[in-house]
Amino acid sequence: MKGNHLEIVTAPEKVIVNGAELMQPDIYASNGVLHTVSSLLIPERSLRLTPEKFLLALNCTKFVSLLHSVNLTSLINDTSAHYTVLALEDDVMSLSSDSDLPERGSDELKRTLQYHFIPGKWTPKKMKHGMLLETELKEPGWTADAK
Repeated sequence: MKGNHLEIVTAPEKVIVNGAELMQPDIYASNGVLHTVSSLLIPERSLRLTPEKFLLALNCTKFVSLLHSVNLTSLINDTSAHYTVLALEDDVMSLSSDSDLPERGSDELKRTLQYHFIPGKWTPKKMKHGMLLETELKEPGWTADAK
């Protein structure tokens, strides 16, 4: 916890470290001494779940890899952005060959992937058949006024 302070409160029956109870003190290891506590001692906001981490957990690793190949990682690493992501799971992507997709790193692939990001939260009930939705795909000549 480099750069952070620990608050240690001692009492005859227990020791509290930053709100976590000391469970097992003085576990000797080859490179030091360990102490286990009842919860993690990490700074707030140090473990942030990003859309990328959710996609990886949902088995969309190939989709994420394609996003990386065209430098669209900002769409999946910005925790303040709100998108509905139409991502393909790995088992679905394995049904097609690589030749079915535009070349990795190409502008064509980048445009295809931008089409899978819809600003805002969209549930299946909110979507209607044939509905036109705004996406992150911005074709040449598109302006915000043209919406």
